[in-house]
Amino acid sequence: LAGLLLASRGLREGAARGVVALRAEGAWYSDISEFAPLVGTGHAPLRGELLHALGLFGLVPPLALLGAVLLLRRPSGPARRGLAAAGVLWALVLSALALARYRFVPYAAIPLVGLAAVALHAGADRLRVGRRRPRLALAALGLGILLAVAPTLPEWSAPPARTDPDLVELLAWLAGQPPRPDGREGVAAPWELGHAIQYYGRHPVLASPFGPEAGAASLPDLAAILYATREEEEAPLLASRRIGYVLLGDLVPLLLDVSGFAPPGAPQAVRVTLDLEEGEQAELLPGAVPLLATRLYLQDGAATRGGLPAIGTMRLLQEAGPGEEPLKLFGTVEGAALAVAGARPGATVSASVPVSLPRRAFAFSTHAVADAGGRAWLRLPYATGRNGAALAGLALVSDGEAAISVAVPEAAVLRGLEVPVALSPRPPAAPGRAAPPPRTASPWPAPAAPPGSGAPPR
Repeated sequence: LAGLLLASRGLREGAARGVVALRAEGAWYSDISEFAPLVGTGHAPLRGELLHALGLFGLVPPLALLGAVLLLRRPSGPARRGLAAAGVLWALVLSALALARYRFVPYAAIPLVGLAAVALHAGADRLRVGRRRPRLALAALGLGILLAVAPTLPEWSAPPARTDPDLVELLAWLAGQPPRPDGREGVAAPWELGHAIQYYGRHPVLASPFGPEAGAASLPDLAAILYATREEEEAPLLASRRIGYVLLGDLVPLLLDVSGFAPPGAPQAVRVTLDLEEGEQAELLPGAVPLLATRLYLQDGAATRGGLPAIGTMRLLQEAGPGEEPLKLFGTVEGAALAVAGARPGATVSASVPVSLPRRAFAFSTHAVADAGGRAWLRLPYATGRNGAALAGLALVSDGEAAISVAVPEAAVLRGLEVPVALSPRPPAAPGRAAPPPRTASPWPAPAAPPGSGAPPR
């Protein structure tokens, strides 16, 4: 029969995938709790795993062992002994699989319950026949069942886990957003949030608990997005996958869950230590610092003091959750190109944008060095005004001496248009008087004066 089944290519390939899953090989299965052992994983304290196993099975396994012995020793014909042996073998195989892989716990429960019932009924029969007290036998049977399942009552009577209310709040906001002009409605997010994003956020996802939600390369592509260190690497992948939103959360599980799919040469960002007493300990490594995901989550994409450049193609649209580990939703943009002229040659030209959200405020900053002609180019992902739930003010552009406030149009941010900015030296302040405030520039050049008017262009 096995030979006939394996003659089919589809069945043969399916069996091969089943063996890979059973052995928990590969980057996917090796990190999924469903394919981990029931106890002794090192991901959680051993005591907690044993208590969890007790909560799943109660005292049914030892009763099932007793029932197996009684069933095999019961005098009966060859046919019944064969059936008994088949039932015991079925229970042994599935119990061993349940210990090896958590996935088989529900399957093992079925034969174990049958064997436990044999033991309980055998005890009740002895009371009924030996003492001729059927009511006592019935009461003893009920008490035995109650004692066997009592340890499982807290586990099975607990209310089902609810989706994080903060996540639901953020995704409900996402579901209410108008369609993007570029049609990029996809969301790159931790794969375990994929189904919640589809249900509450009404948006397609790159990966979900089913794994390759958008094709076989879904998880490698998600890992490439999260482990990217340069915008030039990430942007083509986001565009090809039509990703318009990136949802980030706690960095340790975020990076750890796709670490097995990280592209070749990606820095080691997370270190995990397994311990039977203390459980899993995970920590961020210095390799996580240059990742775009890290800089977006911790610095909101602004330039860092360590010299890392700003991220000009991603803007924060909404966030929810506690202040220590919030959920942050970013939107992809082309970024407005600020073409600065009139800066001091060789000076560092900076642009700073104040951004406020319902729960906090921050400043997005970027900088570049002016060339010999006093020109510099800066990319800003925030338009003046509304950016989703974020409100951005005027961009303050300065070379250390001259400064000007610039209004950045939404169209320039979405389409990557150029916004000309003219810096001019600030006049020295008169003694006892404050220096004049920075000028506010129009985002678009004014038309030149008519020929012959003698007035220079503005």
